[in-house]
Amino acid sequence: MHRLNALGITTTEVFDALEKNNSIAGGGYIEKSNQAYFIRGEGLVKGPSDIEQIVVKTIARKPVYIRDIADVQLGSANRFGAITANGEGEKVLGQIMMLKGANSNEVITNVKKRVAEISESLPPEVWAVNSSPPLTKAEFPEVDQVVTRIGAAEVPTDPMSMEESDVIITLLPKGEWTSASTKDELADKFKQALSIIPNIEIEFTQPIEMRFNELITGVRADVAIKVFGEDLEVLADLGDRIKTLIQDVPGAEDISVDKIDGLPQLLVSYDRNKIATYGLNIADINQVLSMSYAGNTVGQVFEGERRFDIVIRLPEKDRGDIRGLQNLLLDTPSGYKVPLGELATIEQTFGAAKISRDDTHRRMVVGVN
Repeated sequence: MHRLNALGITTTEVFDALEKNNSIAGGGYIEKSNQAYFIRGEGLVKGPSDIEQIVVKTIARKPVYIRDIADVQLGSANRFGAITANGEGEKVLGQIMMLKGANSNEVITNVKKRVAEISESLPPEVWAVNSSPPLTKAEFPEVDQVVTRIGAAEVPTDPMSMEESDVIITLLPKGEWTSASTKDELADKFKQALSIIPNIEIEFTQPIEMRFNELITGVRADVAIKVFGEDLEVLADLGDRIKTLIQDVPGAEDISVDKIDGLPQLLVSYDRNKIATYGLNIADINQVLSMSYAGNTVGQVFEGERRFDIVIRLPEKDRGDIRGLQNLLLDTPSGYKVPLGELATIEQTFGAAKISRDDTHRRMVVGVN
């Protein structure tokens, strides 16, 4: 970002340069010797080196290339989730969707065969794990495997916020249990072991049971107390009060309250008078803000049948500092550059973490098993 500001170049100019220098076009055809020669303009970039050679603008008769103001490198999309297994760090989870009418036994058998084939082609340092760590085995010998899904997957089939987790615990056959004789007893021991984690809410359920509850009421718990209203602060307060009232009811277990507020935010509040003075509009400012931090796709690089998005955004070191947000330059119609901090106030605050609705009405839920 320092290189951009030093040369007076905005992220919008970089975006426009990349967008206009990665395309193909047809130009009709030329008739020659009874043949038609079709005209094709080939301007697609082939890789990072081509991107680095793109000219953003000319200053004092000298071209400023992408390589002068940016680092072009392979990267990854923003993450909103993760998968861990057996306390051994992050893993990769694949979900198999069975077609309607298919035989589940045949599908599972074929999947296992295919996984075995894939395993043979993996590098030596990549391998599958089917056992739990010794510590888990010692404390809960009934546990066969633990997989934790945090937040939302790349394909959000079951979207969750980043502070929510699904912990999938597979158990050994009941005849091999030693520390508990029933599922409820084992669940109570799990709760006791996890009670050392502050501010955690635990809800025990089973996959099919959970899905049926969601289909029927939209809530995973067995009993759902829904509170409707427009004010999120009032809903959050009522949820906490309801939890306090029912936590001593005999048989009430796994009480959970929707976390609808408390999401940390950097709130950018625009000064409309200053924006009007500079001849800008909020839509353009929001686009620059989104492009600089979330990243915007400006085109694609093709490698055979594979395609890779070209994404423009600020480097990580600049995205982690509020001063970088304040110093973000914007183009004005008169040709001047103005920092975002001149047009808006930026403050750390807390906002809505989740908004759920039933029949278009806002609601929050207290779940009870």
